[in-house]
Amino acid sequence: MGIMGGKITEIAWEVTAINGTTVYSSYQMKMGCTSTTSLTTWETGLTQVLNPTTVNVAVGTNVHVLDVAYEWDGISNLVIEICHVWSAQYSYTLNCITPWTTTAFNSCYYYYSDGTPACPEPSGITSFNRPVTRFTSCVANPNTNSYTYSWVPSIGLSDTSIKNPVASPFITTTYYVTVIDTLGVCSSTDSIVVTVDSCTSIKEISNSFDINIFPNPSSGIFTITKSNNLNQPIEIKLLNTLGEMIFQQTISKNQNYIDLDISSFSKGIYFLYLSIDNEQVVKKIIKY
Repeated sequence: MGIMGGKITEIAWEVTAINGTTVYSSYQMKMGCTSTTSLTTWETGLTQVLNPTTVNVAVGTNVHVLDVAYEWDGISNLVIEICHVWSAQYSYTLNCITPWTTTAFNSCYYYYSDGTPACPEPSGITSFNRPVTRFTSCVANPNTNSYTYSWVPSIGLSDTSIKNPVASPFITTTYYVTVIDTLGVCSSTDSIVVTVDSCTSIKEISNSFDINIFPNPSSGIFTITKSNNLNQPIEIKLLNTLGEMIFQQTISKNQNYIDLDISSFSKGIYFLYLSIDNEQVVKKIIKY
C-alpha cells in the first residue's frame, strides 16, 4: 500500500470529471482488516470510521477526514466499504470519474441501483479495478518522547506537559491526558485514576501561613481570613471529592477575609487549595 502501520486518519480519492451531481448524501465509510485475498462478498465486522454525512465532490483530490481513526497493523489486507444515496433524478451511470488500477484478483466488490437503496445490499458485483486511494496515517511505532502532552487537572501534578509526571493529589483524582504527534495530525485522549486512601486523604497540610476558616463545618458560608502580615494575594481553589475544581477565587493582598458561599453545592466534604507563591496549604471543609 505504500504506507506503514498506524492510525489512518484521512482517506482521499481524486475526481477527474463530474457526472450528474456534486452532492453525495448519506456518504459513509467502514474499514477493517481481513485475511481475504479476493473479494466475492461483503466483508463483515467492519468498523464505522465515517458517519453518514453530505459530501460535496469537486474535481481534484477529495479528502475525507475520518470520525474514528482506524488502527491498521501494517500487514493485514485492508477493506474499505463506502455507501451513499443519490437523488432519484440521477442514475448510477452518472457517477463521478476517479482513476483506478487493474489488479490480478477481485480487489473491488460493488453494487448500484436506481431504485433499490444500496445501504446495505446483500448482493454485489466483483471487479479487478481498484480505485487509486491516498491515506493519511500516523506511524505505529513513534518516538513518544517527541510528542506533545497536556494533563488536566493540574492540581497535584509535578508537570502538565511531560509524558510521565509525578502525581501527588490529596484526594482520589482522575487525570486526563491529551497526546498530539509531532505533525499535529493525530491526537488521542486517555485517563488514569490516582486513588488516595480515605483515611489519609483528610489529613491536612500544616498551616505554614496564618489562614483560618470558620465556621467549619458550615451549612454553606465559610469565612476565610488571613493575618495582616500576609500582604500577598492568595489563590483559592475548591475541589470536590472527585478532584474536580468547582470554584476559584483570589484574595487580594489588600483583603483580610472573604466569604465563601457554597450553599448551592451538595452536602459533603470539600478541599480548599490555598496558594501563595510556591507554597500551598490544603484545608478540608464540610458542608452539612
